[in-house]
Amino acid sequence: MHIELQRRNPPMDNADLLRFCDWLDEQMPLVVNHFPYVKKSGAYVDLSDNEIGTDGLDKLFQVLRGHRVPCVVLKAYRNSIDDSFVDTLVEYLYTQPEAFPMHGIHISHNDISDKGAFRLIRAAAQCGHYPRLTTRLPLWLRLEVNALMNPQKVIKDANDEGFTVCLMQDGLCSREKCDHYSGVHVQLPYFLNQPAKGFANLEQFGASQRRQTWAAPYSSSQGTLAPKAASPVGNSDAGTFGSPMLGVKVKASPPTPSPELAGQQQQEWWPGHGLGRGGWNGGKGGGRWAGGGGGGRGRMWQGKSLVAKVRKDVKLPEGQPDLGFQWRHVGDGNAPRLTSVARSSFVGSVAKVGDCLLRVNGLDMAMMTEKQITDLLKQRPLELRFGDE
Repeated sequence: MHIELQRRNPPMDNADLLRFCDWLDEQMPLVVNHFPYVKKSGAYVDLSDNEIGTDGLDKLFQVLRGHRVPCVVLKAYRNSIDDSFVDTLVEYLYTQPEAFPMHGIHISHNDISDKGAFRLIRAAAQCGHYPRLTTRLPLWLRLEVNALMNPQKVIKDANDEGFTVCLMQDGLCSREKCDHYSGVHVQLPYFLNQPAKGFANLEQFGASQRRQTWAAPYSSSQGTLAPKAASPVGNSDAGTFGSPMLGVKVKASPPTPSPELAGQQQQEWWPGHGLGRGGWNGGKGGGRWAGGGGGGRGRMWQGKSLVAKVRKDVKLPEGQPDLGFQWRHVGDGNAPRLTSVARSSFVGSVAKVGDCLLRVNGLDMAMMTEKQITDLLKQRPLELRFGDE
């Protein structure tokens, strides 16, 4: 399944992506029912060249996870991503399906710091999924042109911790005789290209390197990508779910292994059984539903009203044995709920009865069993996040 919403005009922001996620959440049961193999082939997500931040991306991951569709590739370069999104990615790397781990994450040209980059490298090295079980390939991670002040130190710290990283350049990798493949946890091409003081800045990169993206045999158009020399997606594109402006495409057969993270993403559209052309066409001015069947504007679509969700964080330090709250395991993909809170405790200042325990040390509690949650809550220090479901 391909979710392609890159280079929107005007650029897509968090509010636009949240509206799209509401629509996608309603349509996913139909997609999974007609194309059950998407639970194995996963989703290729391209949101590059927009103004999207953490809230929108976090919601998209929640929707995909809720329908048991793994995210295989994420492209979100040139957006408004900072270290707050690292929490979501770290959580996903640890809890993703073992048989269908992510192939690549492309989040260059954002605002990730040295600490955020190191956390991503550490998560990839310690989550147990890389090198990948079947292909033995590492995680392809693009982090150039972010807010790193000292990328060399990040690599040194990774080496000191025993994380095997590859810069894809002879003589610059973490091992003297790195072959860029064997036993590598993370591949970090162009990682040293950061615009921080004392290192290569944007003017020194040159225009071609600033525009460097995953090479792919595509010609681009607004909101979607199509193979070169191929006809535009239309009524004859029976294997497409949604409209060209939505850019959600589903292939009929699971993808075959490819050297994807050297840059060559091979994609073919399946001329299979159609689901119509209805889709969501959203922008800063709101969303419009383009109905299936004939031409014309179709009926107007009104998105769900968006309510800002409250997130409250607290940290229990070392030597603090009392949680200050009791909780009840809900299960079925829902976060546990607080059943009592001691007002005099650390938690009592931010949480109340009925709140959900969303995350513990960056991990999503909706994914955990009751025993796993119980074991996690015994750790100290403990970073807790409470809020709405």
